[in-house]
Amino acid sequence: MSKIKDNYILACDYPGKIDKIEIEKALDLYLKELKIKRNITQLCKNWDVFSFPDILKNVKEVARAAIDARAAIDARDARTAIAAIVARDARAARDARAAIDTRTARAAIAARAARDARDARATKVTLNKFSRYCVNYWYWYSWELSWLAIIYIGSQHIIWAKYIYDAFLNGCWFLYWTDKTLYWFQKPILSTIKQNNRIILHNEKDYALKSDWQDLCFLNGVLVDDEIVFTSAEKLDPKLIVKEKNAEVRREIVRKIGIERVCQKLGAKVLDKKYDYELITLNLGDGRNRPYLKMVNPSLGTYHLEGVHPDIKSVENALSWRNRTEKFEEPLMLT
Repeated sequence: MSKIKDNYILACDYPGKIDKIEIEKALDLYLKELKIKRNITQLCKNWDVFSFPDILKNVKEVARAAIDARAAIDARDARTAIAAIVARDARAARDARAAIDTRTARAAIAARAARDARDARATKVTLNKFSRYCVNYWYWYSWELSWLAIIYIGSQHIIWAKYIYDAFLNGCWFLYWTDKTLYWFQKPILSTIKQNNRIILHNEKDYALKSDWQDLCFLNGVLVDDEIVFTSAEKLDPKLIVKEKNAEVRREIVRKIGIERVCQKLGAKVLDKKYDYELITLNLGDGRNRPYLKMVNPSLGTYHLEGVHPDIKSVENALSWRNRTEKFEEPLMLT
């Protein structure tokens, strides 16, 4: 038992060993144990969904299911959503099965994205990107092996689990099922750092996750758009902070650009100061100066900007409004 567990732990250090012959041998035995007939095919870098009709069929089913679930969303909103998912389609899943739960908000994003992907006017590029989303997140077709292989550790009499365990140890990341084929992906190459005793994805100059499924950018464990990583700090537009709704992503933009340059470029003016907080106004470039609470994340030592109500004039009011309290109450968590 100890050796089985130890080998599993070693295999969780991606990418580790990659033995394609042993992977497909284990998957073949797995299918035979289940008495299921499927072709076994590896999906490699830059695979084209139009070269795999059975995957394309599944993608269309996902689109139809999502459309039925969210039929009330109008076409304009759907087009806006597909643009967002193309730019950051994995954000709801956080880290593409590397360390964080990937199932959060799957249905909602699919519902918004599916219409345009199904539309006859959708481009080949859009459909290929949407297919990546479907292949990795639509859970009844896609099985991630790090959790499936654990079954063998606790139940060694389950034969099919042994073959999944063997495939994982030899470098298989996740499986994708169609009516005719069992597709598999090899484990990704990860760039990580250790922060607060946790290993997180991080790369300031390149993709932090490189895989045959998709490449993704992470800064300090936060999934960000490629633009934020591949654009130099000097050329990165500080107005991205105003447009970005995710607080963690805003924090990483501020961290990269630098709080002083952000304040300078957006014409910041200090309205009030209290403790480690400042209430500032930022020029959004549309004739408006809106108030933002500037604060330090105590655990990370990084600055964070958060928009508050336009009528707020003091730090105390901003914190009370932020925490929905009638009197000043310091927040327990800043980001």
